[in-house]
Amino acid sequence: MQIKPFKVKNIQINSNVKLHIIDIEEITLELKDLIDKELIEIYIGDLDNNFKRVKKQLKTFFYGLDINKKMGATAEFLIHVYMRYIGFTQNCLFSNLEERSMKKGFDGYYSKGVEEWIMESKSGSILTKKKVTHLSKIKEAYNQSLKPLILGIETKNKKPNNPWANAYRHAKNTDTEKEILDNIRKLSQDYIDEKYADIETLNLVPSSTIFLDAKWIEYDSNSILLGIEELIKNDDFKFNQLEIICITKKSLQLFEDYLNE
Repeated sequence: MQIKPFKVKNIQINSNVKLHIIDIEEITLELKDLIDKELIEIYIGDLDNNFKRVKKQLKTFFYGLDINKKMGATAEFLIHVYMRYIGFTQNCLFSNLEERSMKKGFDGYYSKGVEEWIMESKSGSILTKKKVTHLSKIKEAYNQSLKPLILGIETKNKKPNNPWANAYRHAKNTDTEKEILDNIRKLSQDYIDEKYADIETLNLVPSSTIFLDAKWIEYDSNSILLGIEELIKNDDFKFNQLEIICITKKSLQLFEDYLNE
């Protein structure tokens, strides 16, 4: 029997909402092989096909980050790996096009058939003083990132930059179909004209990653499910379709060890 790279529980909450609960207790050989296979396209697209060189670039990028940014970057990278694994097409790059940093705007833009999907990743450590839960991070991904970005809502006395413009630049550097490019460009033009997208028409992927302190804790998947079920009943939580991803990872060091191999 083939061993799968992810230990995951998929729950179809209703026809429009699916929950993915993923445990990463170790980087297994199967997961390592999958990351090796996907690393180049996730990070830099098809601009360079030399695996060792691209992995070195990724390692150098991580080396210069503080602990919070390392958590965020690791979480986002693993979500890219997982989404590609379950059949989504990545219409963005992990690397920023303008500078050696993570990209601005949406964390991820994907397609599956004719559908387009927007991903936002939030992460936290079990060591923080404030209790971190998957539900709190999913709420944060939606309320503090997806909603303000899509609707042009001012936060911290500042309006967000046009997220569609950045999504378009990234999509142009991947193998993205013309229809999707045209749609993103139209959304970008409308955003400039302050005609914001209707969030109820969009497919969203709010994601949460919690890093443990190198000691494995089994999270109660039923309590995660009950929290998400209550959340999506909220009238302020609007969407067309949702793919919700909750990852529990034993430690931040696991991915760093992989990069150092």
